Amino acid sequence: MGCNPDRDFAVSMRVFPYPSEAEQDSPTFSPAQLSATGTPPYVWVTHGPGGRGIGNVVVDPQTLTILYATTGGTIFKSIDGGGNWSAVNPGLGDQEIHTLLMDPGNPSTFYAATLKGVFKSTDGAANWSATNAGLTTPYIMALAIDPQTPSILYAGTEGQGVFKSIDSGVTWKQVDIALTNPYVHALAIDPVTPTTLYSGGEGVFKSTDGGNNWREISQGMTLPLVQTLAVDPKTPDIVYAGVGKGSLWKSTDGGENWKISNAGLPDTAVSDILIDPEKPSTVFVATARGVYRSKDGGKNWREVGTGLSHAMIGPLAFDRQTTTILYAGTLGGDVYVIHLTR
Repeated sequence: MGCNPDRDFAVSMRVFPYPSEAEQDSPTFSPAQLSATGTPPYVWVTHGPGGRGIGNVVVDPQTLTILYATTGGTIFKSIDGGGNWSAVNPGLGDQEIHTLLMDPGNPSTFYAATLKGVFKSTDGAANWSATNAGLTTPYIMALAIDPQTPSILYAGTEGQGVFKSIDSGVTWKQVDIALTNPYVHALAIDPVTPTTLYSGGEGVFKSTDGGNNWREISQGMTLPLVQTLAVDPKTPDIVYAGVGKGSLWKSTDGGENWKISNAGLPDTAVSDILIDPEKPSTVFVATARGVYRSKDGGKNWREVGTGLSHAMIGPLAFDRQTTTILYAGTLGGDVYVIHLTR
C-alpha cells in the first residue's frame, strides 16, 4: 500500500511521549540503558526491525520490554525492548496490516485489521485466525475497542462504514452510519462514556448510542479527509482530528464546531494524535516530517528530539508505567526509541 507524504499514512495507535525542550547530542543507548538511566539523551536511536514501513507499534503494558511492530504484512515481536525482533504471524498471511490492537485487559489478545478482514490472536500474537462472521467486506481500515467492555469492538471499512462486535470479534453487525462516502480511516472512543464514538474518513461522524445511529459533525472543517482522531481522556468534549495534508483540527464541544490547530506544524500529513492522560493540554502528533508536541492544547507546536534519519513517522507508542520511553515507527522500516523526562 503506497504512501504519499502530502496525503495520508493513517495509523491507529493512541499513545503519547514526554519530550524535553532540550535537543542535544548524546551517545547511543541500548533499550536496557534507556530503561535504567535517569539521564535522558533526547536523541532518537534506531532499533530495527527493518524492511517495509512500520504501520503499528504496541508496547505490552505489563511487561515493558515486550514490543510489537508491523511492517506491511508481517508482525514482529521483541522481548528485549527492541534490541532483537522475530516474526510472529502464523495464520495471518502476507497482507497489509492497517491496525494492530491489543485488548487493554488482556495483553495476550490482539486484533489485526487487514484487507482480508479481521484476525485475532489469543497467545501474544504467536498464532492468528480470521474472525469475520457478519462482515460483508474484507477491507478493514481501522479498529477500536471499548476500554471498559473489551468484548465490544468496532471495525471501520473501506466502503461499507462501521461494523460492531459485542462478542470479542466472533460475530459482526453493520451499524447505521450516515456516511455519504462510507470510507472509514479512523475510529476513536470516548474513554469516559464509551457509547460515544467518532469515525473519520470523508468527514467526521459521531454516535452517542454505541454505534446504532450516527450524524456528520464536520462543520467548519476544510479538506475533511480525516486520517486520525483522538479524544481528551479527562475532558472528552475535546476532540482532535488529523486531516490529510497539513491540517490538525480541534473541537471543544464534542465535534459540533472545529478550529484549525496547526501553528508550527509542517504542511504535511498527520498520522497520529496523542494526548497526555495526566496533562491533556500536552498533545503530540506524528507527521511525515517528524514528531511534534504542543504544551498548550494544540495552539503551538514544536518538533521533538533529533536523530531521526527517516522523518516520515507512522505510529508512536510508549510504556504506560513510566511514560518516559517513547517508540516511533518510521516509513523507512525502523522503530526508533527516545528516553524522555517529565
